[in-house]
Amino acid sequence: MAAFAAGANPVGVPSPAKQPRPGKPTLFESRLRMKYAYYCAKCKSEQTDPGVAQCLARSLGLLLWNPKDRVTCDFPTGAFACREAIDQAACVICQPPIGNDCSWELGYAVGVGKDIYVIGSLENDDWMTKIGVLYLDPRSLTITPHLVAVREEV
Repeated sequence: MAAFAAGANPVGVPSPAKQPRPGKPTLFESRLRMKYAYYCAKCKSEQTDPGVAQCLARSLGLLLWNPKDRVTCDFPTGAFACREAIDQAACVICQPPIGNDCSWELGYAVGVGKDIYVIGSLENDDWMTKIGVLYLDPRSLTITPHLVAVREEV
């Protein structure tokens, strides 16, 4: 091991002046605690560009949590990680087209009481996608009046 001069630090070890103060989170820890929106869209063979969803998340003051970037596509590990991410999310942003996985994610999110924003309309719209969901115009990100879903008051 090489000897270091007095006061010198090995590469990669922050000097005491750069050490985080006790009780003050590092930037990495702060980002982990930031609220996020769960991104629900196709992410395997056919991928949806998350650009519009990222704009919506930013307008809500949130980060966008994209499973494609954070979860392996294997069962059950990936499924449990996505369920946990939905549980921790401030809301869910769905960007069609969607597949079976997204249908489950939307149903689960409705079941646990998350706010859900769908950008555009869902292909083959059925009655299950009309409960507890807000449809937004993809250009203006405003609520689309003719696609407003039923929101149950509990």
